[in-house]
Amino acid sequence: MYTSIDQMQQDLDQWIRYYNEERTHSGKYCYGKTPMQTFIDSVHLAKEKRIDELLEKDANFSMSEEAETGSAEEQPARNILTDGNNTAVAQNPTAFNQ
Repeated sequence: MYTSIDQMQQDLDQWIRYYNEERTHSGKYCYGKTPMQTFIDSVHLAKEKRIDELLEKDANFSMSEEAETGSAEEQPARNILTDGNNTAVAQNPTAFNQ
């Protein structure tokens, strides 16, 4: 029996920490790792997806702006570019967070 919400919260916090950081899972994406290990291992995929989305939005914006105002040569440089390896490079550091 708990005598306060704080006691219950402490037990819940301890259980969540155990569940996410100590207990291995056999689920579809964990493959015997903890959920936290799975999350950390997949962060680079989320960042790549985010960069791809930003590049796609920028390309779509460029195409729609080009249709309205003229050729690409007349357009100002965008905040997000790619280098020769298709790696996103921010011209403006605030364009996206890494």
